[in-house]
Amino acid sequence: MEWMVVLGLDAAWTPHHATGCAVISGTPGNWTCQAAWSTAPIQAAEILASSQPDVVSVDMPLARSPITKRRACDNALSRAFGACGCSVHSPSPERPGRVSTELMRTLSESGYELAVCGTALRGRQVIEVYPHIAVMRLVNESYRVKYKVGRIRQYWPDDPPSVRIRKLRAELRRILTALKDRIAGIPFDLPPETAGPRQLKVFEDTLDGVICAWIGALYLEGKCRPYGDEGAAIWVP
Repeated sequence: MEWMVVLGLDAAWTPHHATGCAVISGTPGNWTCQAAWSTAPIQAAEILASSQPDVVSVDMPLARSPITKRRACDNALSRAFGACGCSVHSPSPERPGRVSTELMRTLSESGYELAVCGTALRGRQVIEVYPHIAVMRLVNESYRVKYKVGRIRQYWPDDPPSVRIRKLRAELRRILTALKDRIAGIPFDLPPETAGPRQLKVFEDTLDGVICAWIGALYLEGKCRPYGDEGAAIWVP
């Protein structure tokens, strides 16, 4: 069976925020993590050149034409998963704006095709993904999992900070454990209990990079379906 490589990018919507990256390789049902890290800003060309992935799996709005407003895929996915707390944000000309445009240009110049509804599986493709739904599937939940560091106060507004951190760490640990059951060699663990929000955010970004790569692996295995149209689609396990 052919060996395949997947690059996962939890791409920030603005050029000054970090992007979580992960490279996994293997065959269907037998994947190994080669690298995982957080970088700011994203160095797409260098990452593509070093990993030479068959599929690039990106958590950021992507399309075959400039994105100026909410897309059909945003509406379709929100209709399907809004009741699970997994509606998507509305893109605009500013966010992700040129970040998305420049990433798509880099991918296109490197020979990658954006996979949308009706696109056949082939080498050198890029897919847009949404980690929240994948995480929900990963840990067998029916509602959006509370693991984002920046939303910790909204998750548990009545708890003291120490309790919030403990609950967040439990969710992050659960996700990482589930990923390690599916991908060998993940080269990082949950930061120590003394870790502050900044360390936990770096961990979260890196974890999301691995989640994106895992979705890309499922795409290669024929285990994802698209929500959208011929212009843009979000792929979901």
